[in-house]
Amino acid sequence: MKSYEQALNEIYSKADEKLLQINKRKQRTRKVLLTIAPICLVLIIASSAFIGLGIGRKSPHADNDTMNNVSNKDESSENGAQNDPAANEAPFFPDANGAEPSIYPGAWRKMNAVIVKWGEQNDQIRSESYGQYAQNEGESYTVKYVGVDVEFLKVYSDTMRESLAPDVEKAIGQTTYLLIPEYCLDKINAGDAALVFLDVIANVINQGPDGASSTAVPLLGVRCGGLIAPGQFAAAPIFDISDGKVSVTDDAYKKDPQNGEYCMEVMNYLRDANKCMEKDGAVKTVIFENGADIEGLAELFSYVCNK
Repeated sequence: MKSYEQALNEIYSKADEKLLQINKRKQRTRKVLLTIAPICLVLIIASSAFIGLGIGRKSPHADNDTMNNVSNKDESSENGAQNDPAANEAPFFPDANGAEPSIYPGAWRKMNAVIVKWGEQNDQIRSESYGQYAQNEGESYTVKYVGVDVEFLKVYSDTMRESLAPDVEKAIGQTTYLLIPEYCLDKINAGDAALVFLDVIANVINQGPDGASSTAVPLLGVRCGGLIAPGQFAAAPIFDISDGKVSVTDDAYKKDPQNGEYCMEVMNYLRDANKCMEKDGAVKTVIFENGADIEGLAELFSYVCNK
């Protein structure tokens, strides 16, 4: 067993070793600080010099460098536009109603173009109310739709890529009749073919067998033309086909005197599709007009919808 004196000496010895280690660490720290201090001093002096230079420099005046630069850029841009023929050309995709950015090609991809063979009128009837229009002195109005049996002869899938009607091609496959504005019925004869641009007239909710689930079934048809006067509507997007040629009658070209646009909305899209196609001289296909070949229209739709 260690004596009291031996134990005390060991304690003092350990304490001395501890103090020695602390002193050594202090010495190392002091050496590091002495090494770093000159470097820090140099950095501080350099920073001060840069700050002084920044303070001494004048800010550019609006009527000097900045305005000169803007002027030079404007002159360069103007000269470039004059020297580059492409810079003076109109945008490739025309804007409808001055809309920015252009609504195309998305608008062409939701036209829902099909060719149908008309059947007989059936007993389906539906009335739809529409909002207020300035031409109608702010009054709402109601349009009566009547069901007409159809057979789909051709579906232009490119014109349905961004359709507002979900799964429109699937809906077409399940559709046996279209809802047509009543005022158009005198132009529809069973057995005739027509190019029409579809819309969802309404959605009908079908309850599932279990009573808990339900599905929305779109009722496809042809939307009525814009209201021109009380009880008077613009032509609906229905174009008769005879011998493979489309018939575009004068009423389709009726324009709104307030904005110069066609009263039939789809006619504005087709006009701009013509402009788009004509701008590319390498493309050879028909334009949408009276007597246009149906097969050629397929190429036109494919061209503009795939831009």
